[in-house]
Amino acid sequence: MKNLTYTVLMLIGFGITFSSCKKNNIDEKNNDNDKDYYFTVKIDDTSFTADMSNPAVYGASKPNANSLAIVAVKKLASPGDGMFQLNLGNTYTGPGTYDLGEKSDANNFASYTLTENSQPTLWEARDNNGNGSSGTLTITTDANGVVEGTFKFAGIRTTGTINPGLKHITEGKFKVKLN
Repeated sequence: MKNLTYTVLMLIGFGITFSSCKKNNIDEKNNDNDKDYYFTVKIDDTSFTADMSNPAVYGASKPNANSLAIVAVKKLASPGDGMFQLNLGNTYTGPGTYDLGEKSDANNFASYTLTENSQPTLWEARDNNGNGSSGTLTITTDANGVVEGTFKFAGIRTTGTINPGLKHITEGKFKVKLN
């Protein structure tokens, strides 16, 4: 009886040990997938790479069934860095190309925010009664909790004092987690 109890306890111990190892391998695999997220763009031919090390904080969200919002940040409070926001308001139907700014049929917009001396400056491509500029956002993948795509726009400064008044946002590409 003593040997049977000992054997049962050993089997339970091995079962817990191997279960724990398997779970850790799954967690490690998920962490490796987090390294696959990126958000890069050129701002007036200068490269910008967002910090996607915590994809649960920045990435994509769907405020409702017909909307998609993407946020990416690179040290928001540091001069020369900033934040991008891409938004498809009530027009999102899945992968495809969407107009931003003056050409858009709805509140589809993109913005780049740069903070200097605690003052934000905002460049936008949005439908703003003819005062915005235009661009495109192309969603190539929206599946399994991942959104991928490309974007570009000409951003007009709408707030703040940082020059220039126009920024050329080109070669934008991203793979972000859908939160």
